[in-house]
Amino acid sequence: MKSFDYTNTQPKAEVGTEEVVKEKVTLDKAQNLPGAAPNLKEAEFTAEPMTMIEAIEQERQKALRKESERHNNINAAINSKFDELKRIETERDLTIQKAFNKAQQDLDEIDNLIAERRTGIFDEVKEIAQEFNARFNPESKLEE
Repeated sequence: MKSFDYTNTQPKAEVGTEEVVKEKVTLDKAQNLPGAAPNLKEAEFTAEPMTMIEAIEQERQKALRKESERHNNINAAINSKFDELKRIETERDLTIQKAFNKAQQDLDEIDNLIAERRTGIFDEVKEIAQEFNARFNPESKLEE
């Protein structure tokens, strides 16, 4: 890379003319761009000496590329976090659904056990009633 020293460069126009003022304003603006070299006198270029405007444009393009890359990195990080959030939400939803299904299965089993126990109790009560009637009232029969 070849370093280009602007201190020895004379503008094409005479000092104080409108073109010189425009070059100076453009240089000042380019140095304030995000990612621009703090001092264009220290900037390195690969080409042979160029005009001040060309150098400023090159620095501007470099700053725009850096800003675009930074923007892309931020977007990638945001998308990554959203993907992670979606994955976590999906896992949470599946866990909740599994817990709900298990609870429903447990309730169904409890209902079945209660129904079986109720049937067993009714059968036991019926037998006890039949035994009671047989012992204390042999003539009457319990309706089934």
